[in-house]
Amino acid sequence: MNTSPDFRDERSGVTVPSGVLTTILGPFQLPLYGTRSFTILNQGSLTLSGAVVQINPDDKVFEQGIGAAQNTPDAALWHTYDASAFRNMAAGEIRSYSAGANVAYRWWRVAGMNNQTPSISTSGWLMAVKL
Repeated sequence: MNTSPDFRDERSGVTVPSGVLTTILGPFQLPLYGTRSFTILNQGSLTLSGAVVQINPDDKVFEQGIGAAQNTPDAALWHTYDASAFRNMAAGEIRSYSAGANVAYRWWRVAGMNNQTPSISTSGWLMAVKL
């Protein structure tokens, strides 16, 4: 019998242009994961205005599996779960945010906003544990 937890470890990087809400990490289908931790690194030389953790209840699309194309959740259904964890991130700063256990939303992502020019490079990591 295998009693070890099931981990999901995802990584991405993106350049956040000025004035455009840009997905840094996700979207990921995570309703079966009891713990989710999102980490963002501001690789730029300016302050990243902020990033928000967003959720989406869309039940009409599904992830297609590892290495396969992922359908995109309905863009109109994204809404903010947390707007304070990644606010005003200084150049080179790294922060993490853990969504509480037993929070069962279907889709998750972290989207960033840059109110300055030039664009800002960012990296993101997700660690999720299925309990």
